[in-house]
Amino acid sequence: KRLALKVHENDKYGDDPYSVHLHGVYRTYIWLYGEHEAKGVIGLIFAHDMIEDHSWTESLLYDIGCPEEYIDVLNVLNKRNYYSNSNYLENIASVGGVALKIKIADTIYNRDQCHKDGDEKRVKYYNGRLKMLKSVDNF
Repeated sequence: KRLALKVHENDKYGDDPYSVHLHGVYRTYIWLYGEHEAKGVIGLIFAHDMIEDHSWTESLLYDIGCPEEYIDVLNVLNKRNYYSNSNYLENIASVGGVALKIKIADTIYNRDQCHKDGDEKRVKYYNGRLKMLKSVDNF
């Protein structure tokens, strides 16, 4: 968690520090799946955008002692690994597990922020993503 917050310390989520987004995704995950489950994957929840948005790589994460199963999840969540948005979402949905749960929490949080901002076009965009993700989710 601390590493992800440090990596994103100069990033913005709209006008807010990026940490607002990370904490919001964490709260959404708790709302969806419970605090006990969220505490077990808090590092992954906070790190979900770290490889995608920065120059962190699999090998750097290995070098600092990140567990291989965490790196695997972060790679699934890294949209730079896919040639299209639909391919990205389909892969997350097919892999399932914690990667899918994090992406659902992330998408719900983003959708809700767009709704608060009055951006109904983006709300529809995120609702479409949720529909694809939740079509295979067993939560």
